[in-house]
Amino acid sequence: LKGTDPNLDSVCILRPELVNLFLQQKMAAAKNEVMAQAASARNELIKMATVERDAKRAASGEGASGEVAEKDDKDEAIELDREVIEKLQNECTEKLSKITPASLGFEVNPNCFMDCEFDVDPAVVLKDEALAREMAAYLWNKLLPAVTHQVREGDILPKDGASLVKMLHSTGINTRYIGALLMQAAKEERGDATLM
Repeated sequence: LKGTDPNLDSVCILRPELVNLFLQQKMAAAKNEVMAQAASARNELIKMATVERDAKRAASGEGASGEVAEKDDKDEAIELDREVIEKLQNECTEKLSKITPASLGFEVNPNCFMDCEFDVDPAVVLKDEALAREMAAYLWNKLLPAVTHQVREGDILPKDGASLVKMLHSTGINTRYIGALLMQAAKEERGDATLM
């Protein structure tokens, strides 16, 4: 980018497909976090309700002295579980519905490294640069190895240059990364050679 004309007002450094894949990954991670929190909260509430129920029984002198008491224990626990699950499902559904690109603060400025004067807060520029670096790391550490793996496994087999370009672009990879893909493939081939 050092040789880029500073008068250019728009240079797309990141492919739109990459931005979309990265956003989908971020949203999936956020949704998984909400689901994990809901599962943890569910388990904790059930544990607390069970302890409370057992304490009440101990105070009243009830116990699991026979088959009838065990059946009552199970029925009561199931009823508590239904109440807890319904409450958590509603909270979880509400939180999941609020996960959007805007709620994640996802605004991409792929030109943030351009040598231009921006009419924005320096903190915004730093945030833009951090997001661009995160997407570049996603491309380098996740997408490039995934494509190399898919080609090696025979899942994708581009038959000519045009189909290779189309396949790369569809996965958010610019053709300038063909060298990186070749290095990744060569590294894996060297690893295979040591196994023989």
